[in-house]
Amino acid sequence: ATVGLVNTYKGTPIFKQMANEAEMYRYALEKIGTAAGIGVIEPKDMNLVLQHFIQLAQNIGLTVDQALALSLLVTQLGSKAGPAARALQGLFIALGTPEKFKYMTEVLKIPIDRTKTLGEQIEVIVEGLRKIVGTGELSVAGQQVLTKIVSAERYKGLAALIRNFHDLYKGFLTDLEKSQGSVDRSSEEMTNTIENQWKMFGKWI
Repeated sequence: ATVGLVNTYKGTPIFKQMANEAEMYRYALEKIGTAAGIGVIEPKDMNLVLQHFIQLAQNIGLTVDQALALSLLVTQLGSKAGPAARALQGLFIALGTPEKFKYMTEVLKIPIDRTKTLGEQIEVIVEGLRKIVGTGELSVAGQQVLTKIVSAERYKGLAALIRNFHDLYKGFLTDLEKSQGSVDRSSEEMTNTIENQWKMFGKWI
């Protein structure tokens, strides 16, 4: 997990300002240790959970804290962790499909801003869906909304993530951001420009 985290972020400004790789690994270990302390995840399992988010982090500009908070969130869901992680990936992949992007912005009226990274807007996107589908038992209408965004195999995982996002993710993220040495923000962490990040998700109409 530590190696994967360092390899993902070593080219970013926050890691470039560190004196050497030893300092990078100390930072990564500190973050992983903090995550293990506030969540139900075991350090030995961190690598398995993080693998769902490493590529996502690179593509959409997640900070170290965001990637770890998402890892904690899906792990907290227990047996639903794998489906929730895949559903989250499916959600952001859907944003690269012009018709699904239009559905989310024009029909569902979720205010996704192309001048910001997707990482910066994860809360806006998930909270927008929560207001539409609710946090209780998923209705038929809610199911129809989610299956227009992700595949039928993934909508239940996305629903579980939406239900738990507000309380769990925000709490985990706050704790991680307050941990020692936490000065990372998405605007300074990921080297991809906003324009390049959006291009990864297709050409927009």
